[in-house]
Amino acid sequence: MNRAERILVFVLRAMGIITGSALFAVFLPTAWMATIHDWLGLGKLPEGRIVEYLARSLSAFYAMLGGLCLFVSRDPRRYAGVITYLAVSGAIFGVLMLGIDLSIAMPLHWTLQEGPYILLFSVAILVLQWKAKKQAALYSRGGRMAQSDRRAGSSQPLSQRWGRRGPSA
Repeated sequence: MNRAERILVFVLRAMGIITGSALFAVFLPTAWMATIHDWLGLGKLPEGRIVEYLARSLSAFYAMLGGLCLFVSRDPRRYAGVITYLAVSGAIFGVLMLGIDLSIAMPLHWTLQEGPYILLFSVAILVLQWKAKKQAALYSRGGRMAQSDRRAGSSQPLSQRWGRRGPSA
């Protein structure tokens, strides 16, 4: 795993842990939700089934997204297509959330922490994924060799010397 992939894994795991922590809110007592709502400067939490349903289902959705980020972080090459989809859709979602927050006059602290955060993480994932592919291509073409190949004293990476069957006699 190259350096960009290791950073990508870290970013995916950080996003997974942060968004996955929304699972806590799914089971939060309604009275606590109301207290937090007021504490955030959003006023009194409206009463009604739809409010509670939306708050809990959105929290469950974020938790599911967090679990997916943790899952794909286990093998970024294998799940590259899913990671790209998550990043592109996340960037679009981040811009949409910023627009929504601004249009309904959410508090500034909320507006700055939601859409921009999602957009920043999404762009970081796309950039890291691009860098990881670029670094992997360098290694596969022999442009840079692994440290174990240099120690072996050969000008070719092990994968080119050994082929599919292993070392030749």
